[in-house]
Amino acid sequence: MEIINERAALLSNYEVYDYIKQGVQSRKGRNKPSDTPNLATVELELKMYLESTPCNTQSEDQVKQTLTSLLDYSLTKFEKLQLLNLRPRSLVELHVLLEECEERFEEDKLIEILKLLRETLPRTDDPPLEELEAEEEPEETVVNGAAEVSHNSYSSEEAESQDRTFLSLSDF
Repeated sequence: MEIINERAALLSNYEVYDYIKQGVQSRKGRNKPSDTPNLATVELELKMYLESTPCNTQSEDQVKQTLTSLLDYSLTKFEKLQLLNLRPRSLVELHVLLEECEERFEEDKLIEILKLLRETLPRTDDPPLEELEAEEEPEETVVNGAAEVSHNSYSSEEAESQDRTFLSLSDF
């Protein structure tokens, strides 16, 4: 195999998964030893990994429809690829994937993108639509006339175990 142009195109996880599935199925009936002995192992491990990602439920039509729908937003090729591959389910995941997300998009647009992904690339583990629109607000309590904002609070035992975890990891 010879690489003619190493940057000819970007491949989504779906395209790689589809290619690997076709290759494995076409070679199943043959008993001919491969030129590269580790090829079967790499293909099998790659197939198993990709089956654990959102691409295993995607189809070619869904990918095309998603990419067409995303043209309405000013996304780079890499951002579109990440949205296809990772299929975010929350605003937090979307903020991680889109560069300068807060400056480029209002929250309404981000919710639109999540809804679009939910419609064009459905998943069985999607949260309810209400969760997309509801922002998690930290609980606020009033103590002695001053407002305190409580985030995830840990008990002292949990804090100690967290400290021990960090201490043991820092030794390496």
